[in-house]
Amino acid sequence: MKRILMLSTAIVVFGVTSPLLHSQMTQDSKVHEENAIDQFRSGNLENGFGYIIQRNNNPKGRIELRLVVRAGMKNEAPDQIEAAHLVEHIVANHVAADVKKSVWEWVPSWGGQTGVDFNAETHWDRTVYILSIPSDRPDLLREALQIQRGWAQGAKLSRDGDARERKAVSAELLRFEDAEARLFDRYAPQLVGSGHLSTLEQRLNSMASENTAAALRFYDEWYQPQNQALIVVGDLDPKILESEVRKIFSDMVSNEMKGFVPSNVAVRPGRRVHLAVQPGIEVPLLNLISLKNFENTSGEKSLRNSFIIAILDRMIVMRSGILGFDTLNGMPHGIKEVGSTSMVALTGDTKGIRVSIPTREKKKTDASIDLQFGIRKSIIDYGFSESEFDEAREYLLKSLASDQRSLSPAVVRNLISEWMMGMPAMDSEARNQIKHNILRSITVDEVSQIAREWLRSPAEDIILTGASKADLAKISDAKKLLARGRAVPSRRYSSPVPVADLKVKVAVPEYRGSPNVEYFEGSGVTRVLIPENGISVIFRPAQYPRMGKGYVLMTALRRFGTNDVPTEDFLAASVGSDVLWRTAPGLTPVDDWRLLAEKNIWAANRVGADKTEMLSGGPQADIETLMKIFYSHFQLDREGRLKSFPDRQKYMAQSTEDWISPTDEKFSKEIEAETKFEFVERGMPTADQIRSLTFEQAYRMFDHFYGPTGEFVFAVTGDYDIDQVMPYVVRYIAALPGRRSLSDKEGLKHTLRPGALTKTVYLAEPGKARVFLYINGNGTAVQESDKVQVRGLNLILSQRLRDRIREKEQGTYSVIAQSRVMRNGEYSTYVDFQCADENFDRLMDAAVEEIERLVEEGPTDSEITAAAKIEKDYFRQQSRGDNYFWANYFMNRFFDYKGNNSAFDFPVYLAPTRIGVHEKAKELLRSENLKRFIMRPVDQKPAG
Repeated sequence: MKRILMLSTAIVVFGVTSPLLHSQMTQDSKVHEENAIDQFRSGNLENGFGYIIQRNNNPKGRIELRLVVRAGMKNEAPDQIEAAHLVEHIVANHVAADVKKSVWEWVPSWGGQTGVDFNAETHWDRTVYILSIPSDRPDLLREALQIQRGWAQGAKLSRDGDARERKAVSAELLRFEDAEARLFDRYAPQLVGSGHLSTLEQRLNSMASENTAAALRFYDEWYQPQNQALIVVGDLDPKILESEVRKIFSDMVSNEMKGFVPSNVAVRPGRRVHLAVQPGIEVPLLNLISLKNFENTSGEKSLRNSFIIAILDRMIVMRSGILGFDTLNGMPHGIKEVGSTSMVALTGDTKGIRVSIPTREKKKTDASIDLQFGIRKSIIDYGFSESEFDEAREYLLKSLASDQRSLSPAVVRNLISEWMMGMPAMDSEARNQIKHNILRSITVDEVSQIAREWLRSPAEDIILTGASKADLAKISDAKKLLARGRAVPSRRYSSPVPVADLKVKVAVPEYRGSPNVEYFEGSGVTRVLIPENGISVIFRPAQYPRMGKGYVLMTALRRFGTNDVPTEDFLAASVGSDVLWRTAPGLTPVDDWRLLAEKNIWAANRVGADKTEMLSGGPQADIETLMKIFYSHFQLDREGRLKSFPDRQKYMAQSTEDWISPTDEKFSKEIEAETKFEFVERGMPTADQIRSLTFEQAYRMFDHFYGPTGEFVFAVTGDYDIDQVMPYVVRYIAALPGRRSLSDKEGLKHTLRPGALTKTVYLAEPGKARVFLYINGNGTAVQESDKVQVRGLNLILSQRLRDRIREKEQGTYSVIAQSRVMRNGEYSTYVDFQCADENFDRLMDAAVEEIERLVEEGPTDSEITAAAKIEKDYFRQQSRGDNYFWANYFMNRFFDYKGNNSAFDFPVYLAPTRIGVHEKAKELLRSENLKRFIMRPVDQKPAG
């Protein structure tokens, strides 16, 4: 379950309506007759409880249910800090009378997974309870409604439950978030004033108290039917479901709303300086934030503001990104190199435009000030151009068009946002037409004027951030830096050529051959074998797209990685392909960035320890551009790569030298240094080693990994029209040479280092700890039946550790356990959880005890039964053909079956067994290979 405050660098766009359609939703049970009955139903019961039901068969076979309470963190009274989050936890444990199980028992009983098929979220202005169920079980749908009815009103908030969930909430608050999120906790309350946001310390102190009455009061005050709605989207009959909702929720009692009503945030004029030390911040920053408070109203004005903010955010991102490439001569860049200008959201109504300047090196500081303050000044002086405004608005209009093809989870999120804003419920076509009209009515002058007034605001906050006090001391004189910034002239900006006019200079002749095409009905896979080069391409146009409807994802996979080369070639192998990366012919680096930002066309490569990958993605409408880019990255192109090599090498060496690893990454490197031979024997490439790399060394390794295209298998996934896509894919893949590798050099025989050890590192913040248990060794080659037993082991071990560490010991919010057997027989199991520092040893001992007990006694019959249900549901979803398609699944089967067509026959269902799981536990959980890694606070490190 999650506590969600604000997006720190993006603005969420809500749905919009017009004054004519923005009428108050009726408070009786009359259903909106204008809705398409077979697709959409909505209404309010006599007690005020609202419901919205929409049919959406994307994906097929699933139903998304959301109970939404119009109350969140902003509704907490001074004595109710974190009460909204606490109530969410307690309510989720309620046992519905007709179901006779808690949701924690109910979800696994039908093969679901907690955290996936059940979750809950506390936001600034709402609380949302989430259920996701299969649609072919009417009994589950009725039980899901009964569970959510129990959450809506009548849940028992006992003192015992309150005490237990306070510990769970505290453990969740102590999880290691990214440095930006932790920093937000520190400075946001200072920006908007006390009473609106609380600090982490205040929230932890509140959870440490025993003020049960405050949480009870919050539940009684806000969990009223007139303050709630049930929103259901999926593969269902809206009319039938509406009848069920009306029966189950009509007995709720409506009482007077007496909850705490927060005052609006007042943006305070003047300039304030804040110091914020946060471990994990990569580079010391000077942040200048201009605040603006948007009026807290519903209707057209509020909705227009949401779109104006989104357009403004888009234009700032594009302008800052394009000018950043100019500053660094076309090299990739981020906040460390050129700073940034971005939007931040502090509360639901308070937004900020933030200029961030890196301050570690004077040269970068000066360049960042010139760029970012130049952008700021140009907006004040000249506003925005028609061309950049049109691009931003069209980008949002395209997003609206894609909403009509969205997956059910996305549709339900939009409906929640619209309900929160008081919009009348209507079918998706009508909603999108209204949004379209509002967007079309916004002008560039309107947006420019708002931006000018915003940036001229007398309310400014200067925040100096760094990983330590020493970092802050390096920002010697913030006033001088700001004075220099204010003296910078406008950075004039001219919109580049439209992205539609960019051309990739790759010419491949039409394919005149006759490929061998076979379709496998069971798996939905089409295999195309190109006889000219012997390359196979796997097509799987999934019904459940990962990237959205009409999107194509290209993947190329080769089972050859850095572990397959001798140690003397490791440096060139591990960084050579990155150093030699270059844009497609005819494009510049900024063109690449714009294709991603404006059309979501991209390409990436990766050389891993045991595999080499090339990936690319883009809309079906741009399939030829996508294939030209994808094809070009397999071209050895010695001249083009030689030309880009010096700048890329310099950039990578500097990035490696400048990189300050976040805390969790440092901890991971400590673990890898003790467990993986590639790091034990070879180490990680340093900046000096990258500088010493010659073009010939890098090029030889690039050829070694990407030249043998005949050893790759290609997959085309997403949600697309195969008849439209296949000709382009075959044309460009057929043009590859199909060469095979001739290398006979030997790499690492084993990749994992066995043996036991205990290692403590001191990297965490005060009060926090993390435990990582790791068991690895060498076993036997894995078979299909082994995978089933390993999945069963994962499920059973994870559940045992959750029951013990989270429920019984009450010391952590979540625990992850994962076992893996690799193709060469090497295996690894890890257990990972975070907790308060004072509890780490007790919880670690409890985890080890559960591991040893599972090895000694094996699983119980009931555990095997539950694991078998989950495995069967997993198999059913896979065989139904509407699941997410993971390209690597069939690609790896292709290699395992040595290219035989049986790789594409869907496997026969196999159930985990008590003997099989027990044998895997004894094999994979050997105590002689148990490594204990503990991350403790820096202030607990022993002296000396």
